[in-house]
Formats: sequence, structure tokens, C-alpha cells
Amino acid sequence: ILEGFSLGLPVLATKSGGSPDLVTSERGWLVEPRSDSSLAESLSEIISDPLRAKEKGLAAKRYVFENHSFASLQTKFFPGAKGPKYFGI
Repeated sequence: ILEGFSLGLPVLATKSGGSPDLVTSERGWLVEPRSDSSLAESLSEIISDPLRAKEKGLAAKRYVFENHSFASLQTKFFPGAKGPKYFGI
């Protein structure tokens, strides 16, 4: 999911496992597991409104870079760090 987000892609996932923690209505679509009608409804929405899908993809990319990028994790866990050289990179 995060890999797709980082590429600016909205994600269509099932409401199972950790998916609901990441995929929100702002960043993609969640469907009921084993529900053909739920999947068809979401796919229809994606196809009929590509601009909305692009907006969700951009929101997903923003989410990854704000919450899961090296820089954001460095700031969160090592607030005194002054860039990648701090870690010997």
C-alpha cells in the first residue's frame, strides 16, 4: 500500500488486516472482503471520475512523505538529527 501511495497512486484494498489503518476515503477505496458488488461499485467510481482518483493519489503521496519518509521518521524519532550525515549515510 505504501509503495503505491509513494508513486501517487490511490489504492483499492479490502477492509482487512492493516489496510483500514492506511487507506482512508481521502487516499483510496476500501471494499468489503469477498464482495463483488462493493468491488464493482468502487471500480466504477474510479473509472467514471479519474480526476477524483488523481486527487486521492496525490493525497496518498503526501501522506507517505509526511509520515513514512526517511526525513519524517528522522524528525520524529531523532529530533536533534541534522540530516542524513548524522546517521553516517
